[in-house]
Amino acid sequence: MLFLAFLFYLIGNLSGLISPYFLFLLLLPSGYLCFYRKEKDARYLLFLLFALAGFLLSFFYPKGSLGNKELTGLVVKSKENYFLLWTLEGKYYVSSKGNDLPPFSLVRREGYSLERKSKHFENGFRFDSYLKTQGVSYELKRKNREVLFRSFLNRTKLKNYVSSSLDSESQIVFSSRIFKDSLSSLPSYQDLTELSLSSSLSLSGFHLGFLLSRIEFSLGQKHEKEAKILLFFIPVIFLFISGFSYSFRRIVLLRLLALLPVGKKKRDYLSRLSLCARIRLILEPYSLIDSSFYYAFPFLFILAIFQNKKEAGIKGFIRFYRIRTLFYLPYRLYQNYSFSLLSPLFQRLLVPYSHLLFLRSILVLIFPLSEVYPKSWTR
Repeated sequence: MLFLAFLFYLIGNLSGLISPYFLFLLLLPSGYLCFYRKEKDARYLLFLLFALAGFLLSFFYPKGSLGNKELTGLVVKSKENYFLLWTLEGKYYVSSKGNDLPPFSLVRREGYSLERKSKHFENGFRFDSYLKTQGVSYELKRKNREVLFRSFLNRTKLKNYVSSSLDSESQIVFSSRIFKDSLSSLPSYQDLTELSLSSSLSLSGFHLGFLLSRIEFSLGQKHEKEAKILLFFIPVIFLFISGFSYSFRRIVLLRLLALLPVGKKKRDYLSRLSLCARIRLILEPYSLIDSSFYYAFPFLFILAIFQNKKEAGIKGFIRFYRIRTLFYLPYRLYQNYSFSLLSPLFQRLLVPYSHLLFLRSILVLIFPLSEVYPKSWTR
């Protein structure tokens, strides 16, 4: 039920963002409901309402406007040279060299807004395309700035403190493993990218999932309630230190849905995943065209529907990576116009080392001034 509702909402969202012609895709789930499931009219109409809601919400989602002279909003993303300001009229890009505003600071800006037309690359990717996935079409040129509230969520000081005992190369890898920063300044970055290994050395839900599964296994069924609470707060911590990354917002929401009571019947993982994806699209419709959404959610849905839960150990591991390799193959061909046959093998071989690197990074985060590992730990 929740999965089908999500499909209808997804199609509505897609048609609102890109083109109303995508509404013809409703024929696919509608045919399934009418001819295979033979759903009643009332339930089918409910699904159509979900599609309509997705279309209207994305089509009329605030996109900003030209000519604004004064705006007040929240800083929802903060980088060294810019920040994104969320207002009731939409999101705006604000250039700010030496920016020190932490996320969720409340700012009033005086200036003027204009449409962003520049097309440049930042850290190897098209920056304006990235802004589009954030729902940003306009830039706010500032004249005066007033900080109404400065958030305490400043991870820059934490990052500088905990990485002060590391050499320069180790700092790059550590910042990527814990704070989800780019590896682009690493000397071997180009080689890692060609082999599709850079993501394996960056903070991701895959590594956090490994950590949570080990904790859950250690606590056992006797401490199930305590485990659920702990397994919720650990992702919340990583949500902060990752700069409120989209993938960790997804993980935290999934964990929260697992904690919430749903009556006597326990909600299965597919239902939670469907509800989580729909909530994400309601809050951020433009995330539908962001790789953080279309890389993760379709793969998670495939695993939830087709993966055999009885398969564990080496068989389950091999099956997981086989599905993962086949699923992401079209994405890599589209992005890089090439694919290394050795990439899947190296990815599998790198998994134990990658998890070990992640655990060592956590130790550095907890004991920043201790010699947890030698300075050549990245080699």
